[in-house]
Amino acid sequence: MSKIRGMPIYLWWWILGLLCLVLIVYSLVIDDWIDNKNKLWQEQIYLNTFKNLEENKKALVILAGNSLMRNAAWLASDALGSDVYSFLLAVSGADFRKIKPYLDIALRKKTTILVLQTDLLLMKKLKPKIWQEKARQVRTKIKFFIKYLIGKNEKIYKQNCGHIYNGSPKSEKVKALQKYYRNSIPISVNVIEWIKNIQNQGIRIVLVDIPRADQMERALASDLDRWRKLVNSLAKKLNLPLIVYPDKLTSEKYCDNSHLNEAGRAKYSTWLRERILKLIHEST
Repeated sequence: MSKIRGMPIYLWWWILGLLCLVLIVYSLVIDDWIDNKNKLWQEQIYLNTFKNLEENKKALVILAGNSLMRNAAWLASDALGSDVYSFLLAVSGADFRKIKPYLDIALRKKTTILVLQTDLLLMKKLKPKIWQEKARQVRTKIKFFIKYLIGKNEKIYKQNCGHIYNGSPKSEKVKALQKYYRNSIPISVNVIEWIKNIQNQGIRIVLVDIPRADQMERALASDLDRWRKLVNSLAKKLNLPLIVYPDKLTSEKYCDNSHLNEAGRAKYSTWLRERILKLIHEST
């Protein structure tokens, strides 16, 4: 019988089949279990934090967004002054569906202003079939595993945003964002109704557009332009202030093609803090 490195071929096939089975079980069962545990852990952190939010004493400002908001605004949320209580609610990769449960809990508190990142208005209209989504996850895990084996894991799970990054955006990331923006046009009726309901509670909603690095902005130019025009139209229709950073942030202010680094964060959050304080003054 043919052998490979001293082992019969059928044994190698058995090993390969077993590895595939382990990967499938991990993707279908264990990975979901881990994701659910992480979600419950994250929810518990927010729930405990929400319990401590002060009521009736200070203006409460909630800044909500995804990782772009986290990298851009945490200095602003820490430096709004002693007369303001603020909370930064940032969930990586969040769209409307993903962050709404957290926001619904947070907004039970007496909130003065909700600063909402415009990307939270994004919402996938069609969910992929379960086998398609799992196949995508498997491909991603295999790619990460191969990168890990050859020493190019590139800090997949934790981006170091203290450095300067000048690389070009990866085509798969550009395509994913293009698809995301296109699938969210027009803005979902569910999102619009939710905003109206929050406004009816007396909470002032402010939309903030957080720019990506120039190379990514150029790569997404046509889709971002359509999306931003739509957001601007919605803001006017619902009487929502839309604040946009007035200057251009150079690539030296980013740690990748989307997230601000420490220098960019300091610059952007200083501007955002002043805008929020002005809005609070107008609301009182």
